[in-house]
Amino acid sequence: MAIYSNALLSLRHRREQFSRMFSRGSTPNGAVLRNPSHPSFAAEARRQSMLIAQSPQEAEDVAFVDSLNERID
Repeated sequence: MAIYSNALLSLRHRREQFSRMFSRGSTPNGAVLRNPSHPSFAAEARRQSMLIAQSPQEAEDVAFVDSLNERID
């Protein structure tokens, strides 16, 4: 009976974890994937863009990202 009870607690715990992840805009997939339709996604993208724009090595960072895009095209 204890094993069954522990399994239910574990299942409940995982559901609560997933619920928290979904509410933050993430999805469980081994890695944390952000949901682009979640309101926090755009705010975080904006925040990261501003950090790069204010970085002393901005030109190097942009060149690196552009080089990655060239490989994909």
